Amino acid sequence: MAVPLRDTHETPESATAVSSSPESKDTVKILLVDDQASNLDVLVSILESPDYQIVRAQTANEALLFLLREDVAAIVLDMKMPDVSGIELATMIKDRKRTRHIPILFLTAHMLEEEDILRGYGVGAVDYLSKPVNPEILKSKIGVFVDLFRKTRALALANQALEAEAEKRQRIQEALRKANEELEIRVETRTADLTRLNKCLRESEEYFREVTHSMPHVVWTSLPDGTVDFLNRRWSECTGLPQPTRASFRDVWLAGVHPDDLPTAERAYQEGMRSCHGFSVEARILGPSGTPRWHLSRCVPLHDPAGHLLKFLVTCTDIDDQKRAQEALREANNRKNEFLAILAHELRNPLAPIRNALEIMRLRESDVVVTAHARSMIGRQLNQMVRLIDDLLDVSRISSGTIQLRRDWVELSGIVQSALETSKPGIVEAGHALTLSLPSEPILMHADVTRLAQVFSNLLNNAAKYSDRGGRISLVAEREHEAVIVRIKDSGIGIPPDMLHRVFDIFVQADRRLERSQGGLGIGLTLVRKLVELHGGTVEAHSGGVGLGSEFVVRLPAAAAPTSPCQESPQERRIAGGTGRSCIVIADDNLDAANSLAQVLRLEGNEIHLAHDGLEALHVSESHRPDVVILDIGMPKMNGYEVARRLREQAWTKKVLLVALTGWGQEEDRRRAAEAGFDRHLVKPVDPALVQEIVLSTRMQANALDRE
Repeated sequence: MAVPLRDTHETPESATAVSSSPESKDTVKILLVDDQASNLDVLVSILESPDYQIVRAQTANEALLFLLREDVAAIVLDMKMPDVSGIELATMIKDRKRTRHIPILFLTAHMLEEEDILRGYGVGAVDYLSKPVNPEILKSKIGVFVDLFRKTRALALANQALEAEAEKRQRIQEALRKANEELEIRVETRTADLTRLNKCLRESEEYFREVTHSMPHVVWTSLPDGTVDFLNRRWSECTGLPQPTRASFRDVWLAGVHPDDLPTAERAYQEGMRSCHGFSVEARILGPSGTPRWHLSRCVPLHDPAGHLLKFLVTCTDIDDQKRAQEALREANNRKNEFLAILAHELRNPLAPIRNALEIMRLRESDVVVTAHARSMIGRQLNQMVRLIDDLLDVSRISSGTIQLRRDWVELSGIVQSALETSKPGIVEAGHALTLSLPSEPILMHADVTRLAQVFSNLLNNAAKYSDRGGRISLVAEREHEAVIVRIKDSGIGIPPDMLHRVFDIFVQADRRLERSQGGLGIGLTLVRKLVELHGGTVEAHSGGVGLGSEFVVRLPAAAAPTSPCQESPQERRIAGGTGRSCIVIADDNLDAANSLAQVLRLEGNEIHLAHDGLEALHVSESHRPDVVILDIGMPKMNGYEVARRLREQAWTKKVLLVALTGWGQEEDRRRAAEAGFDRHLVKPVDPALVQEIVLSTRMQANALDRE
């Protein structure tokens, strides 16, 4: 529990002690200094022990005030504090005779500059630890400091006793002469005590070395002449070399360094030794298996209080995982930037012909042929933009696990024909020869026909894009036991060997050169793989190399289909719907969107009423009681969800079809629409033919109910 420390000198700023046992005069204290209370909580949770008392301080003033009246075994000090930095506070502590002996352990969350490290050791720091702290290392170091503190304090008490004894002998020299035998016994006793204390000190040093051996870093020390006097076992584990009995600094440092990094390591060593300032350098070290791993090596000079060089302390930390992670992040960032550039390019491309077509229609509005051609151009380019946006949404839905397959029993030939309807115009335009080979017997599959058609059309489109004009493309399907295999092969630019395992990754395209730019965002093959996997299948890419064409092999499960009645075609539903008028309310605050959709539906013979905000939509619907209400979601005064809820509260809307027409198309948006009472959820831009199909289906259902 946290207990505030009190005495006669207490100020508003005071450190607090955390202890699990009553405080006594022999209690050993550890001072934690950090301006963040949460950091102090973490340190307390790591270090809390009945062997010593933990004292917390959040400012330099709190720490200094505490040190004026209390002794501590060690200080754990944050490098970065708002009022006084860790270096400055350490300097103040070391400037005082009473506290200069206290070992200071710096904590930092940042990669420090060499100058900061040297300054820290220069003011008396014994080590640095990076946040987040390894609990075992921190506890081990503090345990050593506590042990040293207790033994040092015991030795000081013994020395005080000896001094008192000497003074006593001087005052009663005559008595001591008479008690010579007793004195000799006492001297022998004291000598035994000193021997025991010296043994404890040696054991403490051995313990410290064992702690160093257990560290995950290579650690060694060398004398000023370069002779290595300590080298932990991690060095042999890292380099695969036997532990030397006698070695020089240079031999230990350069052992196992990758040949390409030797010049850099040699320069760092020479400069560090010449200046006696140490060094910090990154280099690869060859491990026992010959595999290089990146290490960060730091050499720090250690001085006595007079400033004389005692030895060098060197640590080597394995940073290979961090280096690889940084490289992966750089690559991902580059791919993201490339994707954004391509996305901007691909979204701008259709806008130019759309703008040109609108200008043509303005200038030649009386020319039926010209305006028809311009409308066709706008339709094609708009469809291209819709496909791009749909691909992005599909990737998002698949990645988040929200996409749902609409499976049905379908024939493979029907799926392939649907894919060809999408891809064949581009194949014909590029002058490619397409060969199609399907099994003579029907192959039935339980699949989402739209999604599998999307898979095959994406692969066919890729084959057309990345083949020179007049190329050859083939689609061959065959049954193999309980699976169907579809191979799509082309005579195009091929795939480099190093790209074969990456072509299905998102935003990856095998050839980014401008002269090869054929459109697309680099997500088509990602969709192919994910959609095939959702169907329980696999897809592979094969290529002999650059210029040797490519082959994509899709393997999907095949099965026998149950008998089921034929589904009614859209044309049959349209006939069944008759030619009667439907009353439709369209509510959208975008006037152009509302008016254009209204015009299309009026041309189909429907009665249309418009509204441009939520309240108006509610009033218009209540006045005309329509068959269909089409609502935008983001409208002023009242959003589409609330309009739908209020309409559903009225009995007359029981047979009314409510359609949400919105730019929000995530699974959560569909769920909210269904909860509000919508029957359908359409994402803008929507094909007017689809809207008309929904209207006709509603009319057909109404006619069927009337006949009943």
